Amino acid sequence: MICKNCGRTLNNKICDYCGTDYRTDEEKKEVECNHIYDAVFYGEDIRKCQPYLLLKCYRCGKETRMNITERLRSNLTGGYL
Repeated sequence: MICKNCGRTLNNKICDYCGTDYRTDEEKKEVECNHIYDAVFYGEDIRKCQPYLLLKCYRCGKETRMNITERLRSNLTGGYL
């Protein structure tokens, strides 16, 4: 495939030379991050009496909540929380 803007051949759906994007809207909406987490926060949902971990990706900033059991919480914190 050849780029319509600069005339160079394309290796993928984004031109390496001029940056023209040939992806469909659905392809653009797909998550491109592999989510490498660098921060973990502990919290408790008072209404459900459920502890959870909040993982934050350092690349895109997305936060992922993971519900955990009391047993895992105790193992992770050494029983101090």
